[in-house]
Amino acid sequence: MAEKTQPQPRKRGVRDAVIALLAAALIISPSYLASVMVAQLKIDISIVAVMSLAIFLVGVFLLVRLLKD
Repeated sequence: MAEKTQPQPRKRGVRDAVIALLAAALIISPSYLASVMVAQLKIDISIVAVMSLAIFLVGVFLLVRLLKD
């Protein structure tokens, strides 16, 4: 007789913890990175704003994807 195998639940481990820490760092860091880019690197504020938004959105995407699983 053929037995149906049920899919085993996904094991959460070190990989998920690293992704969560990375996502949190990407969500928190844009303000610090923006101040460094404007003050020390003398990058235009509009470019810094777009880069900060992109970094923040990547962090949110990673966190949502992690929580969705």
